[in-house]
Amino acid sequence: MSQKNLIKSLFIWLTQSGAYTLLTASDEKLNYVSAERFKNSAMGIMFLSFGWGLACVGIWGGAWKLFGEGFYAIPAMPIAAVLAVMCLWLYKRAILSLAEISGGKSSEGKALSSCIICIFFMLSFLVLRRWDSDTPADLPHWLQWIWPMALYRVLILMPIWGAWSMLITCQFCKPNAKTEFGIRTFAQDCGIVKTAILFAVLLAVTMIYFHYLGWWRFCVPAITIIVASLSSPIIYKRQGGLTRDLLLAVNILTQLAFLLSYLVFYQ
Repeated sequence: MSQKNLIKSLFIWLTQSGAYTLLTASDEKLNYVSAERFKNSAMGIMFLSFGWGLACVGIWGGAWKLFGEGFYAIPAMPIAAVLAVMCLWLYKRAILSLAEISGGKSSEGKALSSCIICIFFMLSFLVLRRWDSDTPADLPHWLQWIWPMALYRVLILMPIWGAWSMLITCQFCKPNAKTEFGIRTFAQDCGIVKTAILFAVLLAVTMIYFHYLGWWRFCVPAITIIVASLSSPIIYKRQGGLTRDLLLAVNILTQLAFLLSYLVFYQ
C-alpha cells in the first residue's frame, strides 16, 4: 500500500470511528449514527486523544521552526496554530458544550463563554512556553520521542486526561431518558475495570514525566481528578441526564484544570 493510500485509509477510519464522531459530530448526525459505532469507543477516545497530543507537539514544533519567536520572545504562531486546530476543529464541539452549560443557550452567552474558554487556553500556553527546563534524556535518536521537553509533555498528557474524565464520568452518571443511544453504548463500554487500568497507566506516566516537580507532581493529577469527579455530577444535575454535552464539557474542563494546576505547581 502506498503512503498516499495509507493516509487516505487512516483518514477514513478516523472519521468513521465512534470516538471521532463523539467529539466532533453535530447533534443531528449523532442521532442518525448507529449505536454500534460506539462499541469499544472508550479505548478509541483514549487513543485519539493521545494522537491529538502528538499532533499538538508536531504543530507547535513545526510552527516554531517555521516562524521562530515573535515579539518579546512570544511563540505567537505555535500558540495560534495549536489553538486554531483545537478550537475550530477537534474540540470545537466540546468548547461549545461547556460554553452552553456555563453561559446559557443564548447565542450571545455561548459566544462570550466560548471566547473566555479560548482565552484561558491562550494565556495558559503563553505561560507554559517559558518552562522547558527538563531537557530530553540521553537516549538514542529513535527513542527521543518518549522523553520530550517539558512543554511537549503537557501538550501530550492534557487531552488524555480529558478523555479519561469522560470514562470516569460514566461511573458517576448513569444513562437515563435524555441519554443519546450512542452515548448509552459508550457508557456501557466504560467499565470500572477498564477505567481503573487506564487511570493507573496514565497516572504512572504523569508521575514519571513530571518528576522534576518533586512532591508537587502528585497535586497536578489530584486536582485534575477532583475537578473531573466533582464537575460531572454537578453538570449532570443541571443537564438532567448523561448526555454527549456533559461528557464533552467535562473533557474540556478537565484539560483546562490539568493545564492550570501544572502551571501553578511549577512556579
